[in-house]
Amino acid sequence: MQTSQQRAKSKQVSADRASSTTGTAQKSRDAKETITATRWNATKRRQLAKFMHAWQQRMGQTYVGTYDGERSDHYGFVFPKAIKSGQLDGRLVWVNQRIRFRWSEDGEQSAPFQVVEAATMDNQHGFLTTYFFCLHNQRPVVFVTGTTNGDDLYVSDSQNSELQAGFAKIVTGKAQTIASDQDLNADNAAAIAAKPQRIPRAYQGTWYWYDSQQKVVRKFTAGTSKATHIFDDHAAGIHIEGALKHIGTGGHERLRYKYYDGQQIPVMEMGDGPHVWYKANAYRERAVATNLQTYQFGDELHNN
Repeated sequence: MQTSQQRAKSKQVSADRASSTTGTAQKSRDAKETITATRWNATKRRQLAKFMHAWQQRMGQTYVGTYDGERSDHYGFVFPKAIKSGQLDGRLVWVNQRIRFRWSEDGEQSAPFQVVEAATMDNQHGFLTTYFFCLHNQRPVVFVTGTTNGDDLYVSDSQNSELQAGFAKIVTGKAQTIASDQDLNADNAAAIAAKPQRIPRAYQGTWYWYDSQQKVVRKFTAGTSKATHIFDDHAAGIHIEGALKHIGTGGHERLRYKYYDGQQIPVMEMGDGPHVWYKANAYRERAVATNLQTYQFGDELHNN
């Protein structure tokens, strides 16, 4: 997406004032000041450094960050050099697509993935984690990688809400609201206890999921079926009769928020069988299901 520079200009000019009593005029004029605002700059870099210093202390971790003028090293990929030199070109994979990072000092380039800072966790055990603070089509996104070897570097959206919201606030200047899984499932118990039963509000509507066997995106609508009970295996969910063609009479569904492309989106985990074996993740938008396909976030129940 092509972007143009956004410039904010402020001018303070004092008006000429005439005195009716003395008949003399006194003029004054403030110097004109032009302030150029970019999506990333030295001020925001300092803000990120301050944020990361506090965040890593709370996490009990230590990071080497470019925001401190240091070079972060992820198994030989030294940033920002690895991006500036093109060392990573053709070797970056985000979910199911190959992408291309470009290093940017101000976030004003036309490249879709502009990395403005990077930080690598200094792990004494040799397992490194690197965060990329990126503008994807001008949207703030924090990507993370733990790739240890191979030709490709796999990145994904960080699921740390404090990190995502903190970076987004620095970029946009606006506080970010963090939603919780409890919010999504707050209506479960009431919906199941209702007579007649109903589908919880957050579960209602159309969902899209990727059928890995047929390699197509399918959809289903939850709203006419009834929710029979809540299962609780690490997280709350419901059993919807007849909603999906799972084993038995229905399927087990569980809603939670996940970060994708810098935004929190509701993700419905679908499972079946007596032990709620994972089947697929479903999304509100067909395009997201098409992009993510069989991608798993790592917290799916009873993976097989």
